[in-house]
Amino acid sequence: MIQKLNKSIVFYDGNCALCNRSLVFILRHDVSGRFSYAPLQSSLGKMLLRDFETPDSVVLYENGVILTETRAVFQILKYLDTKWRFLRVFRFLPLKVTDAVYRIVARNRKRWFGYAETCMLPSESDKEKVERYNIASIPVK
Repeated sequence: MIQKLNKSIVFYDGNCALCNRSLVFILRHDVSGRFSYAPLQSSLGKMLLRDFETPDSVVLYENGVILTETRAVFQILKYLDTKWRFLRVFRFLPLKVTDAVYRIVARNRKRWFGYAETCMLPSESDKEKVERYNIASIPVK
């Protein structure tokens, strides 16, 4: 069992163009530098999410808690610069509704937005946010 990491990590589908664009958006608007980022396909993603059915979704791992779909999106929006926080108003809709819309987009995202041949490469200023995780450095109970 992996110990709880005291981090907020956004996991994304590295093969999805929409997911990569979303990552660029989050990087640009994460003014506090709260989040680290890793592809779902990374060793860390596979290890932390191994007991979890990884959806076609962005996944937020925050201090040992895994959030997916609109729960993850609303939590991420909470920490972005002020002009984007207004989108959190949709969190007052039933999760059944917001997750249903999310799933429609997730299911069709590669058809609508295409595939990413490679994971997004961060700019020089964002490299420290996109961590290169080493499995050996993750504490295991």
